[in-house]
Amino acid sequence: MTASFRASFIALIAVGHCLASAASADRKLLPPGDYARPLNHKRLARSYVLHLPPAAANAAPLPLVIAFHGGGGNAAGFQKYAGLDAVADRESFAVVYPNGTGHPLLPGRLLTWNAGRCCGWALDNKVDDVGFTLRVIDSVAQLAHIDRRRIYATGHSNGAMMS
Repeated sequence: MTASFRASFIALIAVGHCLASAASADRKLLPPGDYARPLNHKRLARSYVLHLPPAAANAAPLPLVIAFHGGGGNAAGFQKYAGLDAVADRESFAVVYPNGTGHPLLPGRLLTWNAGRCCGWALDNKVDDVGFTLRVIDSVAQLAHIDRRRIYATGHSNGAMMS
């Protein structure tokens, strides 16, 4: 590699880095609060609930906890049940509560996760819940300043299996 080619390559990388930084600085991040968000994944209409603590108003990236509801539950119910929002507010992390899937004739009810050996409609229909979770992370990263090196998961029952 010649010296001029190396210098051009380094300059191109630096310009790309500056443009990427400017693009992320220009995007509108959500203020602290709760947000219900739709997300399509592999032709399935999916959704999640995002809780951003007061620290989301600061510039520092936040850790993210993914909280999976139990079989038969849903994101909103698990958000109320788990009590993670108060901990997130106190300890400065974001929480995302994804919704599992269920039979189309029962929208929003009896939702489960395809945890490989369990459960219900999600397992029977080979739902790609791992891919969906990765899409949720990408979606949240567009809405809030999260630290991708500090992403954690927790869950209840079938959600713990997914975690």
